[in-house]
This record gives sequence, C-alpha cells and structure tokens, in this order.
Amino acid sequence: MEKFMYPSKTMRITQGYMTGTHVSSYAIDDGCDNTGRSSLNAPYSGTVKQIYSQYENEVFFESDAPILFADGTKDFAVTMFLHQDSPMAYGMAVGKHYNQGEPMYIEGGRYKGKNGSLANHVHMEFARGKYVGNGWYKNASGYYSLRNAKKPQDCCFIDDSYKILNNNGYVFKN
Repeated sequence: MEKFMYPSKTMRITQGYMTGTHVSSYAIDDGCDNTGRSSLNAPYSGTVKQIYSQYENEVFFESDAPILFADGTKDFAVTMFLHQDSPMAYGMAVGKHYNQGEPMYIEGGRYKGKNGSLANHVHMEFARGKYVGNGWYKNASGYYSLRNAKKPQDCCFIDDSYKILNNNGYVFKN
C-alpha cells in the first residue's frame, strides 16, 4: 500500500490552513524552493479527474486505490492543486495517469484567469475518499473547498530527502 507523500520535495508553506483566504478550509500554499516554478510530484499513483482551466487551473487528482494517510487512515485520496499557469504541463489532461513520485504539476501565479497575477506557488488541499461530482463546495467563508478535506499533516508523509524551509509549525510524519 502506497503512503500519501507530500507533493513538493521542498516545503515552504507561505499560508497555512484556517487563515487568510484559507479560512474554513485545510488548504495550504507552498512556495516550494524559491520564487521560480518548482515541479510537484504525484503524491500517490492516480488519475487526473477534472481540470478547470478558466480561473486558477484547478486540478483534481484521485488515487488509484486506497492509500495510507499519515494519521493511519486507509482510503482513497483526492488532492486539489491550483495556480499552475498551464494545465498542459507534463501532458496533463483528464484521464492522465501518474505514478507516485512522477512530476505532474508546476507552481505558478494564475488567478482569476490571468497568469502572473500572484507570486509563484501552489495551493493544495487534501481529502479522503473518491472524487465525487465537481469535487468541491463553497464553504462558510465563501471559498471553494474539497469535500472530506483533512489537515495536510494528517495526510502526507515526508522522508529524509525533503528540504524543510518553512513547515508553518505543522509536524509531518517521517
């Protein structure tokens, strides 16, 4: 059984969950290695279920099978990525399969349909279960959030190869 791995090998969390634009959600922003465009890897083997390209290039990625979450949960997983300037990076398309650890997403600054509107980063949210319907709902603060979302540190493992620049105080299981 695969472990749910954190998608970026360099962690630099620039906004945590339940704060700012992430109020009422477990979403985080990660600036990765620097202000460039770092690559993110598939956190588990899975398939792209949906891409919304008109706004922030939201990508919904679902595991092929149940995986092990850091809190001990064993279930399917869904990860939502936002802000890539082009969802076509790495040939991304609905139905495209990625093996765990394979490059699949590039951080960017797309916001409200315009590239370069934000500093380069990736907005991520993690959830248990399968992708259902449109995958998200409007939360109490008026932002979109994944159904069955969980805290990032309850989902993702890291290992000794990860470079931690800012974990925002969250403790990830090694």
